[in-house]
Amino acid sequence: MEKDFEPPQYIKKLEYLHIYEVIQNEFEELRSKYKYTKDNIQTYAVTLHPHFCIWMCALQLLDVGDEMMKENAIEEIFGSDKEGNHSLLVRSAFIKLGPYKIEHYERCQSSISKVYSFLKKETINVIFAFLICCEFSQYLLIDLMKVMEEDFGIKDLLYCRVHIHIDNHVDGHGVKMLKSIENGDIKMSIQELNTGIHLYKSFFSSIFDN
Repeated sequence: MEKDFEPPQYIKKLEYLHIYEVIQNEFEELRSKYKYTKDNIQTYAVTLHPHFCIWMCALQLLDVGDEMMKENAIEEIFGSDKEGNHSLLVRSAFIKLGPYKIEHYERCQSSISKVYSFLKKETINVIFAFLICCEFSQYLLIDLMKVMEEDFGIKDLLYCRVHIHIDNHVDGHGVKMLKSIENGDIKMSIQELNTGIHLYKSFFSSIFDN
């Protein structure tokens, strides 16, 4: 963990329902502040997924999550049902708003670097916790579909539909990852989980809360 860094105490115990409810409550707070402008949406498109693939594969390389993370990584990189790589999928979805600009790539570099600062063997659990939040972010996809249709007249968003399906809250990626903490397959501390949640909030706020 970073020296002298103490994350807010979102989570009090490593129980599935408690963690799930806390994460959803944090999402609702974030959601109320997000601004879904063209630039923010396109910044999201080029900021999260290219790096998400690397973070997911890093977990697999360090044997964190075993077969569960292998399945997640395969779906992220190759697609879950012939839709192809998800970094390309998200890019093709939101280029409908117009050409990407260098500012979309540059704007959140400090937030990206912050996540990478935990990409070490001794802090890899923070990345795992951060990705749990990403996998549970169905609210974001629902909001993006609504805004794209109502504000910009764009209805065909395969990217959102795919992720709403594979990241559902019944047996989706986030559910499996969170259950692996509760049942002890992943040896996660409360501090690591809280740091991952805090990292998620900072990362997505840098994209949408401006």
